[in-house]
Amino acid sequence: MRARSIGNGLLAGASLLAMSWAAPLYADTICTYLITSPEYGVPMDERESLRAAQTRMVPDVLAEADGLAKAGRLSESAVTYFSVLQGQDYRAGLTGQGHRCLPSDLYQGVANKLRSAASQLATQLMRQGVYEGRSGPNNGPAALRLLLMSNQYDAFERHAFEYAVRELPQRDVDPTSLAQQRLEELERMRDAGGSLGYRGLVDDLTPLLEEELAAFDTLPCFKSRLQAHLAPLYPKLADDLLAAEARHYDQAVKTDGMIPKAMQFGQATDALNSGIQRLEQHPKLTARLQQRANERGVALLEMNEYGPAQEYFEIAGNEKQAEIAGGLANSQQEAKLQEVEAAVKSDIEKMRKTDEEKAAFQDEADDMASEFGFDLED
Repeated sequence: MRARSIGNGLLAGASLLAMSWAAPLYADTICTYLITSPEYGVPMDERESLRAAQTRMVPDVLAEADGLAKAGRLSESAVTYFSVLQGQDYRAGLTGQGHRCLPSDLYQGVANKLRSAASQLATQLMRQGVYEGRSGPNNGPAALRLLLMSNQYDAFERHAFEYAVRELPQRDVDPTSLAQQRLEELERMRDAGGSLGYRGLVDDLTPLLEEELAAFDTLPCFKSRLQAHLAPLYPKLADDLLAAEARHYDQAVKTDGMIPKAMQFGQATDALNSGIQRLEQHPKLTARLQQRANERGVALLEMNEYGPAQEYFEIAGNEKQAEIAGGLANSQQEAKLQEVEAAVKSDIEKMRKTDEEKAAFQDEADDMASEFGFDLED
């Protein structure tokens, strides 16, 4: 029994010794790992780690970005600085996003330069009204994206709110997708080490900067803050539309000319119609506009203004009254056409009689001239 125990101990010791020879004395890290895959298109003696590649290439990339900034090519310089912060992989034959393997001080310096270039360019673009989408001949990022790229989250929110308020009368602006995109970028950078754990690599990546980590405190609630900021402005927008309608309506009622009157009524109904379309996501507000339209329709029926009444009822969604007003409008128009036709016929008859009278007078004059021997041509 004792001999079996000793034998088992020796066997276990031999196994441990064999394992110690088979395993490396230290684990590879994400930044020092060499890709040994045979399909990697670089000869083995030319392969380098991510840290080595970044150490070799990043200074040149930063020099290029500095030159672009000095030349006033702010969009290109900002994108180039941003590529360094994204941990661009400079190893030949490997595409895709890399990871940060250089000292934090270097990335902090890059972030400072990016903030400077992005701030200048964002200010210029906002003056031009370019807040979202792409900008310039190089199709670079617009102002709000630049502020997010450069970790200026408070400035992003402030200018996004201003932009949304200014655009509110025409459309809803929601830059939430920009904020979400930035969060996803930072989440990938923050969690990159854990995603490579299955390879057995030690995570030695450079952590995110403090200003980058601040995004996780501010950006997740951006949408709710934007909605809260805009919520009180929609009733004010409805008030403005009602005021515009009232202004044109009152002017139309006071106007006598058919064409000017029709133009004023058209502007009044346009204010309500466009408002209902603009505020379709706010049923209580559209109900206010439709109520005004119905009230106007009733008042115009009493004034025998059937055409405008029909349009107001249609805006109000009052199909029954719109049909009644439409029928009255057609009858009214036919009566006016008959009046115009009768007046035209009367004028033509007057002109014809006048011509006949002139001809009769001329005949009498010719007779008198002949009788007394005058020549009317002289």
